[in-house]
Amino acid sequence: FSPPSPSSTREVEAEESVNYELGWRHRGTAVTAELVAFFNDYDNLLGSDTLSTGGQGTGDQFNGGAAAVSGLEASLAVELPPVSGVRLPARLSYTHTRARFRSDFATGFSDWAPRVERGDALPYIPTHQLHAGLSAVGERWAAHLDTSYSGAMRTRAGRGPIPRRESIDARLLVDLKVEVALSARLR
Repeated sequence: FSPPSPSSTREVEAEESVNYELGWRHRGTAVTAELVAFFNDYDNLLGSDTLSTGGQGTGDQFNGGAAAVSGLEASLAVELPPVSGVRLPARLSYTHTRARFRSDFATGFSDWAPRVERGDALPYIPTHQLHAGLSAVGERWAAHLDTSYSGAMRTRAGRGPIPRRESIDARLLVDLKVEVALSARLR
């Protein structure tokens, strides 16, 4: 449940959803694994006009009707055999998401406008997300290499191939961090 903001018009209804998750988890000494299926069932999804989503930043809210967001998350963390006393933890995770409107409606909200049809994909939710990381951890130092991939996503509700002007391209982010212990309290 998410109430509409105090400045909303009377037509804006509260966001209501029921969220379900079913998962499996294994925790071992060197391996941790998880697999989770999820389903979020929205009776009324709220949209907000914000600058961060390309809107005017008015904060106005809009009814989005029924929607369903479902998917599968899988993760694996492994402590690889140490090399010369250096620990080597590795991580891998993947999320597949399907997000669709389940009702037809007309709206003035630019991310959904002007018309949404049952089956249209929700904007700003990529179908595929992948993360992989490897760390080298010594006694007084550590280095972490992390990569994150996010598939292309829509900026407006729709279906089929994403039009170029309504797309955020897939992206790969590579992050390298190094830390050194300068003292017991400062890294």
